[in-house]
Amino acid sequence: MNVFRSNDIAIVPDSGTPDGAKIEVAEKSILWLKITTKGRQGHGSTPERALNAHRVGLRLALELDDYLHSKYSAIDRLFEPPTSTFEPTKHELNVDNVNTIPGVDVQYFDCRILPCYPISDVLVDIDLIRQ
Repeated sequence: MNVFRSNDIAIVPDSGTPDGAKIEVAEKSILWLKITTKGRQGHGSTPERALNAHRVGLRLALELDDYLHSKYSAIDRLFEPPTSTFEPTKHELNVDNVNTIPGVDVQYFDCRILPCYPISDVLVDIDLIRQ
């Protein structure tokens, strides 16, 4: 069933189909996270003298990923996909060579959050996990 007539006009800010059968009418909130993990740089042959920021960052990213998906798990069929998404995306170069343990690691998350969740709540939870 088509809800539009041939003379109707629609503004589609993000997506839709050419025939007007589908038009995006709502958007999720967006949150881009930049996570900087600091450790102590060292040589790969002496890891006991270093604190591997990359390893710590990986653990933090996995913990965030699991926690956020678990806590913010509502389903709203108005959206596609119908859930909030928390995706680790970009990772910055941390060292130039293979035999250096990084002292700093930077990674990013792209989060698309259902409107039933205030971004401020998500940020509070991220801060608690980060500590």
